[in-house]
Amino acid sequence: MDHYYIDNKDLKHEIKVLKYQLWEKEFLIKSDRGVFSANQIDKGTDIFIGTLLSLPLKGKILDLGAGSGVIGIVLKTINPEIEIDFSDINERATNLVKLNLEAHKLKGNIYLSDSFEKIKENYDYILLNSPISVGKEKCYQMYREAKEHLKTNGQLIIVIRKDKGALSHQKYLLSLFRDVKIINKEK
Repeated sequence: MDHYYIDNKDLKHEIKVLKYQLWEKEFLIKSDRGVFSANQIDKGTDIFIGTLLSLPLKGKILDLGAGSGVIGIVLKTINPEIEIDFSDINERATNLVKLNLEAHKLKGNIYLSDSFEKIKENYDYILLNSPISVGKEKCYQMYREAKEHLKTNGQLIIVIRKDKGALSHQKYLLSLFRDVKIINKEK
């Protein structure tokens, strides 16, 4: 079965423009078949963006598994002082990030990478909408590798649904990090 974590080059393109409204600002985000949430900005991403904007984010940030790049683009637009990089295993996604950055007149490094395979940088924050459909082991690998790419006092911030294994992921994260907090919880 194909899904967004598989780079299916044979999949026909179906570029769409998704509207994402935040406060008084409207973001037009290009999306395509074969990327996460290709037809709409999903509820988890919306909640994640709102939660991230409530935090005093600064410094260098990685949007890991960026998809179309909506999370990083919104953060950089609202907080131009941050430096943001984008990474995804899916070439279609990294091409969309490039298009969306250009459309919003923003800059950021883009990595076509399976997790941290091609990333050598260290970050103040690594943001991840965990790719649950690929299985826990891949997510756990991403968490381990994220820890290795965080600066001193850096933070990995993830979003995950309770019914998709949030409690077991939290338990695993406690084996890696000295402090794990739930910073927002919604239905």
